[in-house]
Amino acid sequence: MKKILSAAILLLITTTTFAQVSSRPDSLSQAKYRTEASLDLTLPDFDTKEIDSTVMGPQLADILEFLLENYQQTVYNRQLAQILKKQIPSLDYDDLHLTKIWFLNAQKKDDEITLLFTVWLSKNSANIKKVNLVFRFKSGVSDSQETNELFSEVSKFV
Repeated sequence: MKKILSAAILLLITTTTFAQVSSRPDSLSQAKYRTEASLDLTLPDFDTKEIDSTVMGPQLADILEFLLENYQQTVYNRQLAQILKKQIPSLDYDDLHLTKIWFLNAQKKDDEITLLFTVWLSKNSANIKKVNLVFRFKSGVSDSQETNELFSEVSKFV
């Protein structure tokens, strides 16, 4: 009986410790992405159809300009395609390529930032030619790991 009780206690301790350790890196990575992307949440709320550093802050404006200028580079095109595949599951099994990207809107309300683009796609099995791509950030980070990685990486260049 002592052996069973001891084994149960060890299992409980191991499970509890693992749960605490596994939740901690997530908050650490969010803090890392928040710092690296450094989206300015101190700005007043905005809703704009233009990339304007005086409205959305220089960091976000530079990131968006960089993406529009460099989306055809293989690394960024693949990252954008992966993000889009998560948003539109019917595209998940295609080797997707973005042929054109167009900025539509940026909006900030309180601590939430939403960015909207229209993207044109290469031929795909879902027969989708044009679709909206949305980036959402709350308190400077996205729920999408891929989006956080993209914005973190791009922010190093701008």
